[in-house]
Amino acid sequence: MSLPFARGHYRRPPSAYQATFARAVAILPGDAPMSRTPILTLLVLLYCCAGALAQAPGKPCTQPEALKIGWPQLAGPYSTFACVPIDTPLVEDLSKASLLWESDFKDLGRAKGGSQAYRRVDQFTAENFAKMGSHPGSWAGLIVADGMVFASSWRPVGDFINVQGHKVRLDAEDFVVALDALTGKTRWLSAEPGGILKGGGKRQGFQVGCVYHKGVVYSLGSTARLFAYDAATGRKIWESDAHPARAAQKKAREDALAAAAAGKWTYNLNPNWCASLAVIADVLIVPDQGGGLVGVDPASGKAIWSLKGVISRWATPSTWTHEGRQYLLCANEKGELRLIDPAAGKELWKLSGLGPTWFTLAPGKTHVLVNIVPDSGKAKDAPRKFGRLGAIKLSPTGGQKDWEVGHGYLIPVWMDSGARLRFPYQNGRFLIPHGSSEEGDVGDGDAPAAPPPPADGKQRAPAGPALLIDEATGKALSVLPPEGRRDDNLAGLIYWIGDRILARGDSYHGPRHGGRHPWTWWSSAGDRLTRLPGKMDLGEFTNAYEVSMEAPLVGGLVFERTEAGSVVCYDLRAK
Repeated sequence: MSLPFARGHYRRPPSAYQATFARAVAILPGDAPMSRTPILTLLVLLYCCAGALAQAPGKPCTQPEALKIGWPQLAGPYSTFACVPIDTPLVEDLSKASLLWESDFKDLGRAKGGSQAYRRVDQFTAENFAKMGSHPGSWAGLIVADGMVFASSWRPVGDFINVQGHKVRLDAEDFVVALDALTGKTRWLSAEPGGILKGGGKRQGFQVGCVYHKGVVYSLGSTARLFAYDAATGRKIWESDAHPARAAQKKAREDALAAAAAGKWTYNLNPNWCASLAVIADVLIVPDQGGGLVGVDPASGKAIWSLKGVISRWATPSTWTHEGRQYLLCANEKGELRLIDPAAGKELWKLSGLGPTWFTLAPGKTHVLVNIVPDSGKAKDAPRKFGRLGAIKLSPTGGQKDWEVGHGYLIPVWMDSGARLRFPYQNGRFLIPHGSSEEGDVGDGDAPAAPPPPADGKQRAPAGPALLIDEATGKALSVLPPEGRRDDNLAGLIYWIGDRILARGDSYHGPRHGGRHPWTWWSSAGDRLTRLPGKMDLGEFTNAYEVSMEAPLVGGLVFERTEAGSVVCYDLRAK
């Protein structure tokens, strides 16, 4: 059910999470003010650090501390897809996990809904929205910080209009919503008129996720407007037209609405915008649709620099931290890796001659993994050629190839899998997921021989093992053969928390497409990858396709969007 407002912002009383913090301070032992000072100082430090990227996971946190730091942007608090470690015990058997809550807010919309969903005029009717479970929404995942879950999307507004015999809605308002992480109750909602419904079919959705930094949530609306909101209250701090795409997106909206009012359907429903916002060294980094980046002053919303063609169009900017300083690290489809000073947008160095790298990077302390096969991919009228992973040793003055991932491990460099890859990093270890069996050439070098062609005549590469790799040497500390079906492998959507790993092998198809797609549970204890018992399948999740929709794991809780436009929370804490 929608909340009964459409403009401005809405605020509830203090959350259960905030009340927990208040009680924690109130019950500190001793009556003298000095007895409270150390813990109060710690709480202040936690608040100041929440959302700021730390260099690496450290000592395990309590659950309230973990929810404070959260998952503030697409690749998590460390820009490595690793979670904040916690001292709270987690379930040994994943089937023991439970559904903690479903949000009262249900207007996020549905993301991918099938190969032809939300593309035709008849699919923008109230009847089709009801059939699909919701209106078309953003394809972006969730972020977590300050004990709240944040999401950005849009929802239809205005009257239905008759277009080609169908009563449709196209006008929309952009919004950011904040939910209490422990209860799912809406903390606030800030909505802005001037948006438009975005479509998409199997691919090409609008997937620009919001970002949290130092008490502020930044979002990009459906027509390339930038917004900044106070994370505690939802108060709008600024609105900006600084993005280079804004003028064209605004005109496209106006033209589409005018045409619809005249009974014509002319709107382009394939936004194809897959990279999310990031904040690096106190600069808001905003992607465009073609591999460019815009640096924005987070205090004012004004653009301060722009770069073209520096990053894969499907990748979110990554942070590399060295000696306390944050750098922007990005790779592109031309085989280039760059280190950039985020304050000025200045290129510090560029390493060329690598392979096309489509995925979001997860930089370690000293190395980052990229594709190192220059001619990999799918050239016109040529067979597909797989890429291979290599580690680039990083410094502020240059990058140098150091070692390669062996064991015949190959990566696809084409649709539909090339941008989905992720290689999480934590405390000197890279986690290499099970490789998938994809159509194409088996590559070269140390790759194993190709198996006999299947009955459909298409050549497929052998599925690769999952690996735990030492960052310093490239040595495989653990090799785990694939288990067969993609849903049973350590692959896909992966979250690494301490020595536990949560994975969904297929997060790119809906919850009922080709069978169920449960979460699986793994261990990296003692530098050894092993499967843990049980599976978790508790929600009718919505999904993206070219790039994973994030469902972050924070403080033993998993937060995921649903086909009905709500958010659900799964509880992995041991009872």
